[in-house]
Amino acid sequence: MLVFNGELVHASEITFEELERGFFYGDGCFETLRLHGGRLPLWTYHLERLKEGAGLLGLLVPQPLESAEEVERLARLLMPPGRTGGRFRLALWRKDGKGRRPVGDKAHWLLQYLGDGPAFFQRLTVHPFPLSRTHFATGPKWLGQREYTLQALPVQEEEAILVTSEGHLCEGLHANIWVVKGDQLITPPLHTGCINGVWRRAVLARRRQWSFQVVEKDVSISVLNSSTPLMMGNALRGFFPIGAYPFPDKWAVEVHQTLWSVS
Repeated sequence: MLVFNGELVHASEITFEELERGFFYGDGCFETLRLHGGRLPLWTYHLERLKEGAGLLGLLVPQPLESAEEVERLARLLMPPGRTGGRFRLALWRKDGKGRRPVGDKAHWLLQYLGDGPAFFQRLTVHPFPLSRTHFATGPKWLGQREYTLQALPVQEEEAILVTSEGHLCEGLHANIWVVKGDQLITPPLHTGCINGVWRRAVLARRRQWSFQVVEKDVSISVLNSSTPLMMGNALRGFFPIGAYPFPDKWAVEVHQTLWSVS
């Protein structure tokens, strides 16, 4: 089952015409959400980013998506019996147009259940060497105003650290990066080309309430060694450890205890 434009439907009920142009030409945007305890934490930040993406495309965000309670209600309808958490994809795309020609600012939207959410604080394997734009592969990943070319990762490695051509840390493949130096938790600034992730936004928005300092600044790759406390974070996993790097678990738990209850 899916939620299409606010209605619970079977996938077979959605016609090709309804999906046709904006869906198949990628004229839209999406958010990946986590239902936790029957709620959608961080919805305010997801909606903020959804509006930013829709605005760049000249699309209006449908009114039902303005209500966290309504989106949570619809997400719970898609959950298997007895479950209170999972992953969801909320997609938004242009309703009208023909071929490559977009028309209007109205949007279709689709909420889809993707399965269980990943385990919290699960350590992921990481590529042993940071990747920069000097590595070559079959395709690039577009990050803001920069283009980074990635080499293919071995199957057993789940994450990687991306570095700018100037030698500054940027982000991971699926998450923003966070480094501990003294009493500071540091994340690279947006000018490095990193994605302005939902978890990143929420941590920075509440930076004054943590027992440690949270700052945005350039971090040289030279700071990385086997004793550097390092973690990544996104809105599906929260903070999580990578590779053999030490994990600042007390700080991570402090943030988790707050942000998974934030709407």
